[in-house]
Amino acid sequence: MLAIESTRFGKIEIDESIVLEFESGMIGFPEHRRYAILKQRDDSVFMWLHSIDDGGLAFACRQLVLYRTAKSAAEQLEPLGTDADKPFLEQAPWLIAVFAFVLYLYVGPLLSWVSTYKQAGEKRQEVAALKARNTELKDRRKELRDKRALEREARRLGMVKAGEKAYVVRVP
Repeated sequence: MLAIESTRFGKIEIDESIVLEFESGMIGFPEHRRYAILKQRDDSVFMWLHSIDDGGLAFACRQLVLYRTAKSAAEQLEPLGTDADKPFLEQAPWLIAVFAFVLYLYVGPLLSWVSTYKQAGEKRQEVAALKARNTELKDRRKELRDKRALEREARRLGMVKAGEKAYVVRVP
C-alpha cells in the first residue's frame, strides 16, 4: 500500500496494483509518471487521475459510455479473460478515456502546425519570387546608369538631340 497526502482527499492509502505508470509522464508533467484513478464519491460519474508523486496534481476524468447493453462491462470482457493475469482489462475504459483526452490535447496544436507549415511554404515561394525580381531590378538599374543606355532609351521613345531631324520609315 502506498500512502499519499492529497490536496483533494487528504491522507489516503492506495493499493499498488491500481497504479498506472506512464513512461514519459503526461503532457506538461514529464516528471510525474505514476498515477491512480480514484473515485471521489461512489455515486459520481467523475473520477480523478491522481498523481502518486505529487498530492496536488490530479486530472478530472469521466468514464466514456459508448453504448449500452444488457450485459455489464465485466460480462462483456469475460471472453478476454478478466482474471488476475489480466487486471488491466478492468481498467481499460479508463485508459481509453485518458488516451482520448491526451489525444484531444494534441489535435489543436497539430492543426495549427499544419496551417503554419503551409503558410511558411507560400511565404518561401513569395520570397524567392521577390528575390528574383530584386535581382532583375538591380541589373536594370546598373544598365540605366550607363550614359549610352540613357541615349538608347531616349531614342527608343522617339526623342532626338538638338539639331537632329527625326525621320519615320514606313515599311510597306
